[in-house]
Amino acid sequence: MNRGDAFWLLVHTAFGERENGAGESDGDVLALPLSADQFADVSTLVPATCEPYLVMDRFCLALPWNNDHLRQETLNGFFRWLGRDYERFIEVPRNIENIAVLVELLGLTPPAVIADFGCGSGLAYSICSMVGYSIVGIDTCPVMRELASARGMRTFSPVDFSTTDIVLDGVISSYVLHFGLEELSVSLCWSRLRRGGVFVANVHKAQGLERALAQFTHLKGRVLSVGLRAGMERHGIYLQVEKL
Repeated sequence: MNRGDAFWLLVHTAFGERENGAGESDGDVLALPLSADQFADVSTLVPATCEPYLVMDRFCLALPWNNDHLRQETLNGFFRWLGRDYERFIEVPRNIENIAVLVELLGLTPPAVIADFGCGSGLAYSICSMVGYSIVGIDTCPVMRELASARGMRTFSPVDFSTTDIVLDGVISSYVLHFGLEELSVSLCWSRLRRGGVFVANVHKAQGLERALAQFTHLKGRVLSVGLRAGMERHGIYLQVEKL
């Protein structure tokens, strides 16, 4: 089935299994096609232990409330399942615009070393490398890392990146933190940020903002600013956190 011809509910296999061969599976998640009417009332189809999370106007992720590991596996499974169709469903110009704002908020000058946390398909690579920044991509999903690498970006999983000797001057994270990532992934990237370095992100529709702030508080980061940016309200709340 063409993924653009249906609405979809993505559920971790821990919460169910395929019935009569319905839907698709990548191992960690079940992808169940829905009609427009079903999608309009999709919250009734989500397991009680999960929150319904709408993505790209066509997908609903059933994200576990109190299990960070399963939550991260669900996100990884979704992006792995979406794979090379990823850029068909996002607004590429919107993402590029937001990345440019994040880089501006870092306030760094080339050849500063920047990480794109949750790099996706590597859209930040051309923006940053073109003006002389050294940029690496960090993503938990192997398929996204493969797409970013094809653009020329050097990519790592959070675990692999934490073992490198790369010292970051700053981190950007575009349309990522609203998913509510497990703290381990954030902390592994944070471990390679120099003292005085800044982590800059947008939090779409302010979803997951409290969770992100709690994570940075636990990492002993100093919040420099939290708020909307004039003319860029469509990207949500911007967050700047300094590593002390």
